[in-house]
Amino acid sequence: MTSTVHHVLTRTGTTPITRGGPGLGVRLYSYPRRRATVIEVGGEIDACNAQHVTDYLADFIFVGHPLVLDLSGVDFLGTAGFGAILQFAEECRRAERHWALVSSDAVKILLRVVPNHRLPAAGSVDAALQRLAAVPKPTWKLRAVPPYRATR
Repeated sequence: MTSTVHHVLTRTGTTPITRGGPGLGVRLYSYPRRRATVIEVGGEIDACNAQHVTDYLADFIFVGHPLVLDLSGVDFLGTAGFGAILQFAEECRRAERHWALVSSDAVKILLRVVPNHRLPAAGSVDAALQRLAAVPKPTWKLRAVPPYRATR
């Protein structure tokens, strides 16, 4: 079974996302693939829209399968946008979510400046999907819950 995650800021095509005025300058779109969900981000990620990107990415942390963050369409990545990616990486780590990052030239510039970023970079979406195909399917983890005791 496949499912598509929709977000209020999601638009397809190349039209910038708008909210009652000028565009935010970023395009956000997601689609399921065989073993992962691909999250496409395009345009510019700066201080004006980084929180929107952060909120959008947060919706995918607990989807239950690997993620590919495709930034190959990003023309500009400011420090606030880089912070959004690092926050996404940390949330994936905490949730034990496997993921991969596909970079554009603009993203690669920041990755070179911060050499110890430890982000799981891949050369393309296909390469990322191939890497994630080797990840075992997630298993449910059940934990014991102590019985409820009413106290008065």
